[in-house]
Amino acid sequence: MKLFIIHSCGQENLPNELVKVSKKIVRACNDLPLSLKVMGAFLSEIMLDTLIYQSLVKVDKDGIIRIHNQLQDMGRNIVEKEMDYKYAQMWNLNVDPFHGLSNKLEGLFYNNTNNNIISEIRKIYLPRKLAKKALQMLYDIDVWKKFESLNILQLRNYSFTKTSLDSFFRISTLLELDLEGCSNLTTLPNEFEYMTSLKILNLKDCIQLHSLPTSIKSLLYLKNFHISGCLRLTSLPNEIGNLKSLITFDISDCLSLTSLPNELDNLTSLTTFDISEYSSLISLPNELGNLTSLTTLNISKCSSLTPLPNELDILIFLTNFDISGCSSLTSLPNELTNLTSLIKFDISECSSLTSLPNELGNFTSLSTLNISKCLSLISLPNELDNLKFLTNFDISGCSSLTSLPNELTNLTSLTKFDISECSSLK
Repeated sequence: MKLFIIHSCGQENLPNELVKVSKKIVRACNDLPLSLKVMGAFLSEIMLDTLIYQSLVKVDKDGIIRIHNQLQDMGRNIVEKEMDYKYAQMWNLNVDPFHGLSNKLEGLFYNNTNNNIISEIRKIYLPRKLAKKALQMLYDIDVWKKFESLNILQLRNYSFTKTSLDSFFRISTLLELDLEGCSNLTTLPNEFEYMTSLKILNLKDCIQLHSLPTSIKSLLYLKNFHISGCLRLTSLPNEIGNLKSLITFDISDCLSLTSLPNELDNLTSLTTFDISEYSSLISLPNELGNLTSLTTLNISKCSSLTPLPNELDILIFLTNFDISGCSSLTSLPNELTNLTSLIKFDISECSSLTSLPNELGNFTSLSTLNISKCLSLISLPNELDNLKFLTNFDISGCSSLTSLPNELTNLTSLTKFDISECSSLK
């Protein structure tokens, strides 16, 4: 039954008046999956053709279905009258200052660089002329009290007042909070304990933000955390180690950060960690090796970074490792022998790197190796011939490299080999 409904209506539930006839169709198909899929798709096409024939909808040249204005108005009229749907959409804010901003609203989006448009989760946008009025309403503390079902809140490039900021931090139903580009945001309320359901937190490019509250430890179900481009953020609270459900953590381009807390080793679910363009970072904590679920680690353009911890050898599931542009790095640890899952390794523009460890030959799953513009590199290890799956090898711009090992002839899977601008090669 469910299979037929999905392929005929594109959803999991039917109106009550259609359930009986749908059961008859399912019985006629003898519950055969293929028959149900074909019949469902056939009926769906018939319904669309009927609507087109009656000029209720049309399909434009890009394949987008457009609804006739009268049909759209009729649908909106139904929504405004039916109690099951009333106040769940935002169309007519002139009727009542709070009309359309109700406890049934699931998502609210605002972007100051996008014509001041506010919408709800289903992407039905406010008319542009009403956007300004709606924005003013968001500064009203009583409006936020009505959002009892809000799951997604996006306020990009939004100018906060202290009252509005404190208000929505008490919405316990939020699953996603997006405050990207809020340039006047300097601190966050220490009230994350009210947002324990939060799964996505985006603070990207909040350039005045200088600290995170300790109550961030309450976000036990947070999966994605983005704070890249927070130029004045000087430290991360130790409590960040409580975010044990975190999968993606992006703290790239936080230029004022000088160190990472050791408590990061508790983030055992983390698969993607981006600390690129972290120009003040001198060293990585040894505890980074405890992030055993990591598949992607990006520490590119950490120009002050000198050593890499030997403990990175424990990251046996790492597939993508980027240390390009770490211009102070003089060597790689010999201990990186267990990174046998590594597929892409980028060490380009590590201008102080003089040699590569022989253990690089243990990266037997490697398909892409980029060591271009390593200006101080004078030789390559013979063991590179073990990289049987290497398809892309770039050593262009290695101006101090004088010779290539003969063993490179064993790289039989190689499809691209760039040795341009290696001016010292003989």
